[in-house]
Amino acid sequence: MKNDVTDQESPSKVWRFAMELGKTCGCHQLPERSFFLGRYQFPFCARCTGVLAGEIFAIALFLAGFRLWWGILLTLPLIVDGSLQYFGLVASTNARRLVTGLLAGTGFALFLFQGIHWLFTTLLW
Repeated sequence: MKNDVTDQESPSKVWRFAMELGKTCGCHQLPERSFFLGRYQFPFCARCTGVLAGEIFAIALFLAGFRLWWGILLTLPLIVDGSLQYFGLVASTNARRLVTGLLAGTGFALFLFQGIHWLFTTLLW
């Protein structure tokens, strides 16, 4: 299913650029799994929106001392929700996708930050 808002009807070059950026980043941009502002679709689906917001939020958590095990723990809800949806046991909602994406994005970023921190403190100094 394709979004009914075509490039010719888009309000600006910024929106078209954002949609292309979302597609380039690997987001499927399925309309039924995306949020809309009026009739314009967000450039990232609900889960990818949550992941990106979580990655930004993780900066503050890392600086506050949250570390690796938090990162692992925060990815578990996405794994569970994605698995249940994949096997057809539960239909996920955009709200659930947003929340699990937010948690997982935070977890992924904490894991990455911890790895970078370890690399600099252990191997390079």
